[in-house]
Amino acid sequence: MSEIAKLLRFAGPATNEFKISAVDLGSVSGELFTSSLTSGKSRIGFYAYNNNSTSSSGEIYWGDSNVTPDTGFPIPIGSVVEIPVVVDLDVYFIATSGEFADLRILELA
Repeated sequence: MSEIAKLLRFAGPATNEFKISAVDLGSVSGELFTSSLTSGKSRIGFYAYNNNSTSSSGEIYWGDSNVTPDTGFPIPIGSVVEIPVVVDLDVYFIATSGEFADLRILELA
């Protein structure tokens, strides 16, 4: 498969499966996300929704294994963020210091 054909395939909708995972985060350290896909197909979409609904909770951050609220990419309350990584790359999530967070992950294959 050519590189262009491969990229075009990943630009389409899910044709094999999708999974939605609920993730509860504490703020002590980054939490590794484990894929819930089971079809053996490549992940073509990866989205995170910050489901925090109380004023006492805040942003969630994603990044590598060293993610902190200071270094991570923010996911504001009530926002959906596309995370442009394939299933083989580790993604970590962390809440703002001293807070817990409610996160929803949508994976498409």
